[in-house]
Amino acid sequence: MGIEFEPSTELTGGVWYQDGVFDIDMIENLKKACRGIVSRQKVTTADDIVQVIKKSGGLQFELKIEHIKQVLDTLCLENVVFKVKSNGMGEFAPFRVNTECYKIRPKPKTIGALASIPCGACPRMSQCAPDGVISPATCVYFTKWLDF
Repeated sequence: MGIEFEPSTELTGGVWYQDGVFDIDMIENLKKACRGIVSRQKVTTADDIVQVIKKSGGLQFELKIEHIKQVLDTLCLENVVFKVKSNGMGEFAPFRVNTECYKIRPKPKTIGALASIPCGACPRMSQCAPDGVISPATCVYFTKWLDF
């Protein structure tokens, strides 16, 4: 019998499985670590993330760049980070041109409550009155907004 042979990762699931069970906790911890590293470094590469995680230790497997790229791709799909190619200038100065880099996706700006209703941006707001010619009852913008 060939006891020195190991089954392929296609059969075992690779590093993402522990004893045949999908290791969600380990993946979530790696996602959290990657998110933290990208957030602290502003712009980074998968290679840099691998080095930081390897230095911290605590992993039960040999971490490879492919593993981190899979985690980063997941974070990209979840709109947590985004992938961008370095242009070698500004914040990308430490990286060679066309190097794949990762950045934290900025949080969307929230708009105020008044801006979300048509009255907040209406040019006739000062002339609007409940019993006037321009009123919420006759406002076409308000009607369209309510139909939404």
